[in-house]
Amino acid sequence: VAPWVAALRAQAHGEEIQVFESGKLATVLGAQWLDFKLRGTDVFYASPATPCAPRSAKLTATIEDLSGWLIPGEHTKAAQHFANRILERAHGLIAVSESVRQDAIRLLGIEEAKIITIYPGVASEYFDAQPAHRERPYVLYTAGDRPRQNRDALLAAWRHLKPELHREYDLISTSDASG
Repeated sequence: VAPWVAALRAQAHGEEIQVFESGKLATVLGAQWLDFKLRGTDVFYASPATPCAPRSAKLTATIEDLSGWLIPGEHTKAAQHFANRILERAHGLIAVSESVRQDAIRLLGIEEAKIITIYPGVASEYFDAQPAHRERPYVLYTAGDRPRQNRDALLAAWRHLKPELHREYDLISTSDASG
């Protein structure tokens, strides 16, 4: 059992928490099959991989990113499909930030009362993390290499810094992308 499921079950106060992975069957057999498999389920949390929405349980999901609607070329068929099959039909939604919530209201037409902001949590093991020793201070870049994340602009700005700043600071990236 995944740690997040165990934690949810521990907080459920006697309520039953089940994990359901529909796989390809729901894609092939559709919502009627999903309703049959979920009979007796009160709430169904859908991920972006959920192929269709059940009709027999209340539906919920998390919206993490709407950059596909904000930036040309970032919009994918999968994101549109998730919006159409899950988000539009959900009884309640979670946004990972107030910015994402406002974007969902504005761009997807989701009713304000239907979506709340719950910020992502931090696993308890990180609260006792100790900083690693470094010889020099650094600038940390935590985004990836997608155009909307402006890595190229950061690298261009870094190249234009005075040489003494390059000698004093390191540029560290959490991204696997080279550059």
